[in-house]
Amino acid sequence: MTKHFVKFFTPGLIHSTTYAREIENRETSFDIFEEVYAYQFYDIEEVIINGETLKGEPKNHSPMYYYGEEWDLNDAIKNTGHDSTLVRNMKDNEWNRVVSTPCGCCYQLFDGDKVLTHSP
Repeated sequence: MTKHFVKFFTPGLIHSTTYAREIENRETSFDIFEEVYAYQFYDIEEVIINGETLKGEPKNHSPMYYYGEEWDLNDAIKNTGHDSTLVRNMKDNEWNRVVSTPCGCCYQLFDGDKVLTHSP
């Protein structure tokens, strides 16, 4: 049996804190708490053998869905200055796009990632 989940990302001390919730399907609406800056869908296969539930590894990950504003290098320079860590990271790592989230952090955007302009 395939089970569907949504993983929420919130700011953490060093890395993001994540929370997962089972959902009926990826089209289902769900409540998001205020600290969430991103979410991602994934699936897990479960089977019951001799009364024991066995769970597979997460798979079929969706792109990331971020709340915030998409920036290219020019936007990053305009908003943070020529010598900012973000601008240096974008240049050094050849990042084309980042998202600036309401929590004040910026994350690299990968192909398929979506930026939602409204807050949760």
